[in-house]
Amino acid sequence: MVNRMGYESSEFSNRRMLEMLQEKNNRLNITLLEDIELFERYLNENQPVLTNKAMHLAPKDCFALNQQMSRVEVVEKPTKRMGAYPYLTFIFELLLISELYVLEHDEKGKVRMRPTLKKQSFDLFSDVHKYSFLVDQYWRKGNFEGYSINKMLIFMTGLIQLENSEIDEILFNDEIEQGYMSGGFDILNAYVYFGWCTQDISLNGESVTFRATCLGKEVSRLVLKLGIMDWSYLYTAVIIHHLELKRLGEKSLYQGLKDLFDVKVELDKDLSHVEEESTCLDLEKRMYQLKINLTGRKWIRVYVSPKQTLADLHDAIMIHFDIEDDHLHEFNLSVNPKDRSCVYTGGPMGGGTDRVKLSGINLKKNQVFHYVFDYGMEVSFKLTVEDILPLQPKLKFPYLVLAKGI
Repeated sequence: MVNRMGYESSEFSNRRMLEMLQEKNNRLNITLLEDIELFERYLNENQPVLTNKAMHLAPKDCFALNQQMSRVEVVEKPTKRMGAYPYLTFIFELLLISELYVLEHDEKGKVRMRPTLKKQSFDLFSDVHKYSFLVDQYWRKGNFEGYSINKMLIFMTGLIQLENSEIDEILFNDEIEQGYMSGGFDILNAYVYFGWCTQDISLNGESVTFRATCLGKEVSRLVLKLGIMDWSYLYTAVIIHHLELKRLGEKSLYQGLKDLFDVKVELDKDLSHVEEESTCLDLEKRMYQLKINLTGRKWIRVYVSPKQTLADLHDAIMIHFDIEDDHLHEFNLSVNPKDRSCVYTGGPMGGGTDRVKLSGINLKKNQVFHYVFDYGMEVSFKLTVEDILPLQPKLKFPYLVLAKGI
């Protein structure tokens, strides 16, 4: 018997797919879950403080965590920033985009990672359920907007090659695919971390080879047929046309993964539980009324959702004050602008502000904080939380309420 996805739905096929997760070539995806547990345990036991500007783990925390991971970077001293640890960075970003953790200020203004109610439900999931959830979240919420169209074509053509390859067949190596390797190495790393392919590094470290896994063939097919439907990337239509991809019905990638692993009852029950809990947060039913003042005569009043980020607030300022977004900016949450203990920076190419949700910075009524655009000109704004109101879900946030002098 074959289901609508084209996969066997017999008891034998279901058992084979589950056993596939335990095969030698496909152990990495289970290892990823184990490493995430180690990562979370470190967060719980050590409560690390994130760096102010980049909003990353501090070098000493990266060094300590690196020693516990299955994929260890060779670093001799705890002086390297998080960017030197691609696997840690991947897990860090995955926990945030899947909303299992948020960044939040404590009473002293220090930024830490806090588990959400969704995380509590996630802990009850089976390994297969967790894996399906994380793949779906990565695909739908990953930072693909920062990729060029060429890089995204690399991503998609890589999936096509993976789908059409034989198990353990060489997909890429740095001798025959120099162009691909230079432009999409971080993408290939994501394939490896999810267990879609294996990575072999030569003894001298100068040669890297990627090989297909059975799991990679199955999941890449779903991503190509279903995942792109959930994609909001600017050039999606162009890529679909260029690669002659065809969408398969209205099913989501998450639903496709559930069918693939045949854990429909468990997943449906647990996912509804997550959605119910996440909407029960009192803050999620509120919105902030902010007054953003450039001068005494130029100001705007906006409604913003707690789900939005400081980067979203920055975008609203750029739009409503008619400023070209071509310089760095920063938010200073301290009342005194000379106090630099709680500053978030960003710029045209991204930065810390796009990872900080308003729900995570404990805004209070009548709180005052500051925004500066362009460190050369120092265009300064004063922001005041005028009120915290019941959410109006039909509004498109940030919502402009009133503007004066602009």
